[in-house]
This record gives sequence, C-alpha cells and structure tokens, in this order.
Amino acid sequence: MKKSPPSASLSELVGHNVRVFRASAKLSQEDLAELCGMKRTYVGAIERAEVDVRLTTLGKLAEGLKLEPYELLTDARSRLHLKR
Repeated sequence: MKKSPPSASLSELVGHNVRVFRASAKLSQEDLAELCGMKRTYVGAIERAEVDVRLTTLGKLAEGLKLEPYELLTDARSRLHLKR
C-alpha cells in the first residue's frame, strides 16, 4: 500500500511557517534576518520555498522567532488558531 504524497513539500511547509510566525510576531523579513544573522533576501527565498533550509538555519530561524525548531515543521496555523 503506497502512501499518498504530502500536499506541500517540506520547503514549502517551512517557508509558510516562517512567514506565518514572523507575521504573528510583527516582524519584517529584515527584522527576522537581523535577528538570525542572515540577509533579508535569504529570508524571502526561504518563505517562497526557493531554497532548502539546512538544520543550522532552521535552528537560527527558530531562535529568532522564539520557537523550538520542530515548530517550523508542523502546521503553524493550527498552533496559532488561524483560519486556513
């Protein structure tokens, strides 16, 4: 029995979650980039799922957003009780 593929790639899930948590924290991409020690354009590329994020980058993003890294790998909207 084959499993059906997830509807979104892992990069898309992480990018979406970074955007949702960043907006929830009222941070701009530039603000988050500064907190994480990266460039704003890279944060934008992550949110658009244009790049695959390394685990160290995931950790930096989580720290900047005051989250645990696993929270960027689960549905942010349900955690924040937002409408889909």
